[in-house]
Amino acid sequence: MTIVDVLDDLARVAAATTPDQYALATPSAGLDVLALRRHLTGGLIYFEAAFRNPRAANNGADPHTYSGPDDLEAVLARLSGTLREALDAGATAAQALAFYG
Repeated sequence: MTIVDVLDDLARVAAATTPDQYALATPSAGLDVLALRRHLTGGLIYFEAAFRNPRAANNGADPHTYSGPDDLEAVLARLSGTLREALDAGATAAQALAFYG
């Protein structure tokens, strides 16, 4: 299974989530479904930027704390395309400047 496969699976789960589920608890401490969607969106936007321009500085952005809009499906589709392009261009043999930790 590749990262693109994982994103495709996440897209299927995100598409099946309905607004009446947004207030439900998740296994992630302190995050209901809507907060988790926003957290995932923010983190994925962060990594999309790193893969789109691997040599750019990230200005100290932290994917752990960023919360994006509730636009998870659109971000997943865009990130999947960006990752496919990066992998086709040899991203596995390059370094990206991305803070994580």
